[in-house]
Amino acid sequence: MDRVPDTDVAAPLDDTAAQRNIRLAAVAAPAGSCSKCWLASTCLPARLRGEDVGRLREIVRRRPPLTRGQSLFRGAERRDFLYIVRSGCLRTSIQTHNGGEQIVGFHLPGGVVGFDTGLGPFDRCRATALERTSVCAVSVDDLHRLATRVPGLQEQVYRLVSREIVANRQHLLIMSRPTARQRLALFLHTWSWRMRASGFTASPFTLPMRREDIANYLGVALETTSRAISRLHQDGVIRARGRRIELLRPELLGRIADCGVDATAA
Repeated sequence: MDRVPDTDVAAPLDDTAAQRNIRLAAVAAPAGSCSKCWLASTCLPARLRGEDVGRLREIVRRRPPLTRGQSLFRGAERRDFLYIVRSGCLRTSIQTHNGGEQIVGFHLPGGVVGFDTGLGPFDRCRATALERTSVCAVSVDDLHRLATRVPGLQEQVYRLVSREIVANRQHLLIMSRPTARQRLALFLHTWSWRMRASGFTASPFTLPMRREDIANYLGVALETTSRAISRLHQDGVIRARGRRIELLRPELLGRIADCGVDATAA
């Protein structure tokens, strides 16, 4: 069986000019311009008006952009801040008891990183940029104080945290699938949905992570992951060229994820 070649060349989440412009605008926006940010309708200022947006702006800090492979935080460094991804993609992982690394999440624009979701002790957690990534940092203490005075902010914080908890549970759902093919199908199906929710096209898309990262996240071997991608490609369910994925039959991909149907018999 021929393998679809992989590549470690860093790539944006999508190749369309419109989405490149959106991402560049996100990076270039002035520090503290919450109301003008392209994520404003889904981020912390979503339910705020007037002077409340100004109060929020005072506690939001723009971090210098991260380069590929650079850590946002390690271990207990995350205790005091929540981080909101403005552009790019972050990978979160925990250190296993034998010294290895288990990837537990990938965070697209609008994603919140830094709160405890029960994934593991603070001192074993890490967030790493998969490409050039821009984030906003908000002090947990400052946010808590402001949220007690601005009810709309408190509600939006709950919404963002709930969304990330759902994303973390999605990993558990993927791991519950019995075969690597089903896990990969669910991963790609879910990624497509998350891309759309983040303001990008659902298909095609360019994955920011290496296949080694996907294999680690799915809990299977690298070669097994590559074979699963090749099979979906050859069965006409997806078109894979390196990290660029196009969902040719998304409904069938969902059926494979749910019950492992044979694409050749569908």
